[in-house]
Amino acid sequence: LGPGSLYTSIIPNLLVEEIVEAIISSRAIKVYVCNIMTQPGETDGYTVSDHISAIDFHAGRRIIDICVANRSNIRPEILKRYNDDGSDQVEIDYAKIKSMGIRLIEKDMASYKNDVVRHNSDLLAQTIMDIAKSTLIIPGRKRH
Repeated sequence: LGPGSLYTSIIPNLLVEEIVEAIISSRAIKVYVCNIMTQPGETDGYTVSDHISAIDFHAGRRIIDICVANRSNIRPEILKRYNDDGSDQVEIDYAKIKSMGIRLIEKDMASYKNDVVRHNSDLLAQTIMDIAKSTLIIPGRKRH
């Protein structure tokens, strides 16, 4: 799931019961790519675990196995502009994520285009491919 606006791109899909059921019934590893920045009026003050909790709530249960999050600091001059617009960098709250049983993959994902923060698409694609190729076994789930 993701990246994308939590409440206008990701969660609307989870409001369709059949989509949630398909996600739950799949034996695939479920990966959520967390936003790098909060969105004013939508995810003000949200941490990585808050994003995951919102997805869980709207799905009706835990559906995420792995969360990919940005660990790099946003360049100060760009962060200031985002702060002035009511946005901030999404904080990785390690203890809470661990207590949720979510595997965290953190990388320096931030890239910049016209002073807009985005995920580095090449690094994100490689990260997803690495997850797909891994032999990671989630307890209670059979993998082929």
